[in-house]
Amino acid sequence: MASRVKPQPIGPRLPGGAFQASRTRATKIGRCSLTRRYTRHTKWSLDEPSQRRIAYTLDCGQRRRADLEIIHSPNRDAYWRERLGLARGVKVWRVSSIDTEAAAQRKGLATRLYEEAAKHVCARGGVLISNNRLPGAKSQDFWWKQVQKGRARRVGEGEFVHASVVLDCAHAGDLSGVAKRRRVKRKQVKRKPVKRKTTKRAAR
Repeated sequence: MASRVKPQPIGPRLPGGAFQASRTRATKIGRCSLTRRYTRHTKWSLDEPSQRRIAYTLDCGQRRRADLEIIHSPNRDAYWRERLGLARGVKVWRVSSIDTEAAAQRKGLATRLYEEAAKHVCARGGVLISNNRLPGAKSQDFWWKQVQKGRARRVGEGEFVHASVVLDCAHAGDLSGVAKRRRVKRKQVKRKPVKRKTTKRAAR
């Protein structure tokens, strides 16, 4: 079951009326613990009067842990919508950081966090994008795969590391392709023909 904490201010109110509030939600996914911490900042900076952040943590024990943070800057939505060719009113959430422990790499933990973030954002009329990747980062492979599989589209020319990638909300819940493969497999399973019992009629 999920546990929620009422939003509370963090620390004293800053000069000029700036403040931040947060709430946390924790759920269980099998043997793993998923924590989502939502933080809202006001008067974050002159360029960003307000900012929203969601930090996800998936902890499966034995140093198998992954962390993901996404950011939404309401006053930057118009800029991103024009640059990415999005419809009016779409909220643009950007991936800020992704970190996976060595023991958790190639285990699907980071992909699960991307799915959780994408489902949350898409359900609220937004999109999740990646536009700030480091050369050689493992996240490069993930986003490149999403583009190749048709689950995301690339915006921008030149090297892939500098391109923005917009995730398709139609695939928000299955970025690994596991659910799709299961559906295909079920369709391919043929039902065994049922043998009907025949009774011989008595000779007259």
